[in-house]
Amino acid sequence: MGNQDLDYLFRKAVQHQCSKEELERLHELLTDPANREEYERLFDLIPVQVEANVFSRDESDRILDKILSGERQPGMTALPSKRKKSWYWPAAASFLLLAGAYTVYKILFNTSPNIAYDRPVELAVNNPAKEVTLTLSDGKTISLDQASTSAIIEKDTKVLMEDHKSLKYQSMDEKIEAGLLKYNTLAIPRGRTFKLTLPDGSVVMLNAGTTISYPVQFSGSERRVTISGEAYFEIAKDENHPFKINTELQEVVVLGTEFNVKAYPGEGKVTTTLKNGSVKVLCQNSKDILLQPGMSTISTQNTTLVTNADLKVVTAWKENIFYFKDTELKEVTRELQRWYDIEVDYNSLPSVNLYGEIPRDIPLNQLLKAMEKTTGLNFEIHNDTLKVNKL
Repeated sequence: MGNQDLDYLFRKAVQHQCSKEELERLHELLTDPANREEYERLFDLIPVQVEANVFSRDESDRILDKILSGERQPGMTALPSKRKKSWYWPAAASFLLLAGAYTVYKILFNTSPNIAYDRPVELAVNNPAKEVTLTLSDGKTISLDQASTSAIIEKDTKVLMEDHKSLKYQSMDEKIEAGLLKYNTLAIPRGRTFKLTLPDGSVVMLNAGTTISYPVQFSGSERRVTISGEAYFEIAKDENHPFKINTELQEVVVLGTEFNVKAYPGEGKVTTTLKNGSVKVLCQNSKDILLQPGMSTISTQNTTLVTNADLKVVTAWKENIFYFKDTELKEVTRELQRWYDIEVDYNSLPSVNLYGEIPRDIPLNQLLKAMEKTTGLNFEIHNDTLKVNKL
């Protein structure tokens, strides 16, 4: 009956429908090592949406404090791994339960990206100070947060802006010689995402801290852009004009497909992940790689690896979600740095791996509080710099 009880109570808990007694029973099941495999299956596969509070915040917090206590329960074992983890195996559920207490929405595992969910009032969207900027072909830089939503004037093309969240280029009928192409550069600050529709109809979603340079109208035998940061591409198919993306360590060649490129400066690697279609990755230190759906190439200065990819982890940012699955703390803090516009003291980071899923519009202090309770680490912000230490 243990597994059946865990399945039933877990599903109720993430939908915030458990009574106090049921939550306490769930805590007992989560701390029983015999239920670990069943819990891990639920965490990976269960499609849930956290809904409105059943309890008052004080009542929820009292129960959650018990569930999220950092004390190791008798008989509790750590997750087996080649790399040491600081979270005990039940701790991944803590994100879900904490999310329920604060009416945070957990996106459905198989949700379409077009489905929108109402956000609770207390979880206001992050309000960054920096602005999205567009540098035109004449060198003039404008703030898209300050510009009007009417068309932006750029020779040889028409640029439309919608709600300061997207740009759409409409190609003119007149063709331009490749050597005379004019380029725009779009820069996305920390804490923001942005949608760009290129002149050929290709759509690019840009993550925080990303810059992309592209022609205002494609011409010649290819379509080429350059990025620094992270972007998800949906490329308009055109077999006669391959689409090429330049990064620091890779060149990606496609005809028509969906894929993610992560190439932040200073991280020493570039990762390209294919969702569907086919892409060829040209690397400085290896032969060209024809990537298959569900695979990633990871390039450094010296090596290039091809690995299986977890597409949910790779594309979570597009759904405005932090999704950590055996993720190194260093990578987690990089995500927080880009999104919340903070600095990180990387010299103080313990070597641990984390699990969890939570919306990116949760205030930073709440996120750090959840991580403290589930990891046994101390997260401290001083002068906009995050320091992490063992308690």
